[in-house]
Amino acid sequence: MKHVLVPIDFSKISTQLVERAGELAKADGSKVTIIHVVESDTEPASYEAGPQSVRDRRSMEFHETHQRLQEYSEHLKQSGVETTALLVEGDIAQQILEHAKKFQSEVIVLGRHGHSGLLSKLLGTVSETVLHKSPCPVLLVPVT
Repeated sequence: MKHVLVPIDFSKISTQLVERAGELAKADGSKVTIIHVVESDTEPASYEAGPQSVRDRRSMEFHETHQRLQEYSEHLKQSGVETTALLVEGDIAQQILEHAKKFQSEVIVLGRHGHSGLLSKLLGTVSETVLHKSPCPVLLVPVT
């Protein structure tokens, strides 16, 4: 393996996902990219119409999210894993898939949420989409 992509959403499983990605990376010297996708329902922040206070608030939210993402990255770096943190905006599943292709990821480490026996409810919409359309294997990590 040369590249592991790990999407996180800052839920309780995010730490588990990053740790699992780090274990995989350490085993063969892979690089890890931790990605967080902010779902966009408007234009990107710099083009958003509205009062300056709205743009300022959105900018501050992005900054705070980026700081949290960097904390996960630093944790892996301290354990000797080459790690990059990436904050992007767009459709969550689409961005994960695009970045897996862009980085030529060998695996995506993805969280599995849900409690139903049905696949779509067990995996969730994003996980299900990534699982079925991924250009590489997907390691599903259950919430524990």
